[in-house]
Amino acid sequence: METNLGFWKLNDTVMPVVDKASHIGITRSQNNSAQTTVEENLKKTRRAIYSLMGTGLHGENGLDPETSIAMLRTYILPILTYGLEIVIPKGKILDNLQIQYKKLLKQILSLNINVADPAVYLISGLLPIEAEIHLKILSLFGNIARANKNSSEWRLAERQLQIKSFDSNSWFIDMKKICIKYNLENPLSLLYNEMSKGKWKKMTTTAVHKYWTTRINEEIMYYSSLKYIPTSSFKVGKIHPLALANSANQRDINRIPIRIKLQLDPTFYRRIEQLTIKTTLIQLVNYVTRQKNLYHTFCCVVEH
Repeated sequence: METNLGFWKLNDTVMPVVDKASHIGITRSQNNSAQTTVEENLKKTRRAIYSLMGTGLHGENGLDPETSIAMLRTYILPILTYGLEIVIPKGKILDNLQIQYKKLLKQILSLNINVADPAVYLISGLLPIEAEIHLKILSLFGNIARANKNSSEWRLAERQLQIKSFDSNSWFIDMKKICIKYNLENPLSLLYNEMSKGKWKKMTTTAVHKYWTTRINEEIMYYSSLKYIPTSSFKVGKIHPLALANSANQRDINRIPIRIKLQLDPTFYRRIEQLTIKTTLIQLVNYVTRQKNLYHTFCCVVEH
């Protein structure tokens, strides 16, 4: 509904008409709440990353990848995904969010921007941002399902799941599609057969982890740059041995980005290979030159 200035009054005071408003960190707008919320989250995420750069969260010459990933899980990921279980991003909005997330991971792991996307998850052991949002959505629905059956949330969930079709923009229908994607049981049956919080969390986490583990391991096989990576290498929550430091020695930590690039970045490997060939040729030329000089000296000695 379009309203003009002066339409709303409170104690004879004209209330301003705005296009968007923020409540508990979630931005609602007339056009696209998901787009606005994602943009705000990205701004907050950048500020959080800048504030942590002093601690060494900046990739090369910083903290080791294992510590950096732990900091990202603790401080960055909650900010990036805040409120996205309410206003679910889809389509181009979700694609943009995933691009920014992968770019951040590549910077932390000191990888070039053109490195294959599955390699990022393989090294870090992290899930794609889409999976993180889905876990939050399923967790929220679990809270609604365990609520009192006379509560507004529970009754709304029951009505929406019974009446709304798959073409609807209802939040509960989007959640139902997520349940189908991960082969979870019908959410309507969960409303009537209450499940404990621990059991629901374990079931949803296992289903989401299984789906993305299979998908990422399958994607690894399609990239020629990852052909030397063993199959089924990706495991959720487990950092790849390439990114682990043998000790707290800074020299050992500085070697990690080179190890990762040699294994995953074909352009870096080719540059090293070309540099090695060039160095070998220079050494060969120097050797031949020295041999010629020695031969010339020997001939001069023989003549005299």
